[in-house]
Amino acid sequence: MRPALQLNIKAERRLTFSLALRQAVEILQMPQQELAIWLQSEVEKNPLLEILEGGGAKEIEDIPHRPSLYEHLCQEIRETFSNPWELKVAETIVGSLDERGFLATPLEEIAALFSVTVEDIIPVLTKIQSFDPPGIGARNLQESLLIQLGRQKEKNSLIYQILNNHFEDLLQGRYTKIKKSKQITPEEFSAAIQKLAKLQLRPAAGFEKSSTPTATADLKAVKIDQEWQIEMVEEEFPQIQIRQDLPALLPKLAAEEKKSVKHWLISAKWLLRSLNRRNRLLVSLTTELLKKQNGYLEKKEPLQELGASDLAALLGVHESTIHRALSDKLLEGPWGLISLRSLLSQNAAAEHHKQLLQKLIEQENKCKPLTDEELSQLLHKKGIAIARRTVAKYRKELNVASASHRKQLHY
Repeated sequence: MRPALQLNIKAERRLTFSLALRQAVEILQMPQQELAIWLQSEVEKNPLLEILEGGGAKEIEDIPHRPSLYEHLCQEIRETFSNPWELKVAETIVGSLDERGFLATPLEEIAALFSVTVEDIIPVLTKIQSFDPPGIGARNLQESLLIQLGRQKEKNSLIYQILNNHFEDLLQGRYTKIKKSKQITPEEFSAAIQKLAKLQLRPAAGFEKSSTPTATADLKAVKIDQEWQIEMVEEEFPQIQIRQDLPALLPKLAAEEKKSVKHWLISAKWLLRSLNRRNRLLVSLTTELLKKQNGYLEKKEPLQELGASDLAALLGVHESTIHRALSDKLLEGPWGLISLRSLLSQNAAAEHHKQLLQKLIEQENKCKPLTDEELSQLLHKKGIAIARRTVAKYRKELNVASASHRKQLHY
């Protein structure tokens, strides 16, 4: 083999592997409902994947401060509302958004807070839903996607009709039912799904995260014979497999077609492995959490000391993997719906983060100390999402001076 050709093949393999790893990270981080929608578009891209009928990291920008979603929306509120009452209602609604940008508090509760009816609140919510980013302020994923399409003047489009009338069918991969109901061709359906893939599943993406959990369970815990049994919630999750007719199809293909099929097959197998690994890790992680916090969940004792680093050691993975696995994941049990992250001891996690922060400061260039924003970015790269202001808080608790003062000390 010629050296240049060999180098190109190696570079292509490295790129493929890198993209596959990034995809695995994204799969691990996504909550169940978001992952279900994402998988629909992946199946459309790969002709070797099919959904069983009825089955159910970018680099951080180098900027001094990234406004939180709340800060961004409050600015839009001040520019939109002049009536003091509407302003207060709008601020309450924005304060009730979860980290996806969806309304986490029922409108009935917000209306009760102001002693008015839901109908009085709706006009304020509608204005907020016209804000940027598109899809913000929706009460669920379906409404968010419809709002985004409306902003694109696509209310008469096929994908708008599918989302509006067949959302559950879409989630569960009942494509045949949708096509038959809408009397459309596979090509028309594929084009509609491609439009869906361009929409934002998390309108708040790119803004600083809040700690508010999502509203759909990812896992379920049931106690049997004094032992917790953990399972993934997959009632509405699409079941994906590699096409069963592939062995019979291969002999009929030309050599060039076989090369394409090989690429699709590698991609499909990696996707299925990533899904299986995600599920195994989430079940194992939840099992360890419940072992440690059983007394707390049964209201017999306080939350036990347990940090992400402890879980990483128990499961033999990197701490950043634990943080990604915990992201937005909810557990359903006798206690109701809780965030997996809430079962970590904040003190233990905070202490570990302070240790990492201390180490970064000790290793910095003394003539060019790291700013709080730069420290925040370095921690993000380690898989630990800590805002700039939290870094400042931890730094003060460690009795460490600001970057400008540390610089003066070394001159």
